[in-house]
Amino acid sequence: MTNPLYIPVNAILVSVESEYDDVVIAPEGTAFYQDTTWRPDFHRTITGKVEILPQRINNDDAGFQGIKDVIRRGDQVYFHYLSVSAEKRVVWDEKTFYNVPLTSILCYKDSSGVMNPYGTWCLIIPAKYLLPEKDRSGFYVPLSERLITCKYRGIYYKGCVAALSQGDECGFWGLAPMANTIDGEEIWAIKENYIYLKYGK
Repeated sequence: MTNPLYIPVNAILVSVESEYDDVVIAPEGTAFYQDTTWRPDFHRTITGKVEILPQRINNDDAGFQGIKDVIRRGDQVYFHYLSVSAEKRVVWDEKTFYNVPLTSILCYKDSSGVMNPYGTWCLIIPAKYLLPEKDRSGFYVPLSERLITCKYRGIYYKGCVAALSQGDECGFWGLAPMANTIDGEEIWAIKENYIYLKYGK
């Protein structure tokens, strides 16, 4: 009998259907296979099934708190695209798992199918990116004059920013979001401290 497998602290073990997202399904249902040898890291899967939770949580990072209260075995988690790699592969009892640090978990889908951000991450549906505006003479308007109109905007979906509700349009720093395709929809994960304003309605 194989001894049980434990994760000591601040990580989970997940199983994945495939290491790479190499299949694209067209609207009519036709499956196309992608060549993942070109920039393979950008084709790595970002989702897996939680198999083992950590025995202990180091609460130095607020994002670690309460993982056992929100994430359970069997939940589907979404994580940083470099989480599934040979360096993090664990083979035990003829099964393959991947060690995912809690800091790499972006969001999770619970047993009822509800998507939730994890820790201090928030979920944003991208709205638009406004390119630098030009004045009538054809020259770009300085950033100080354009103020916030050229920043990234998104529709707040869910997270831990008390001042925002689902459906609010917000602005955030341009290099902050981590774009992911979840259930066929583009959703950005972003740390709460990178959201800096809410647009009025």
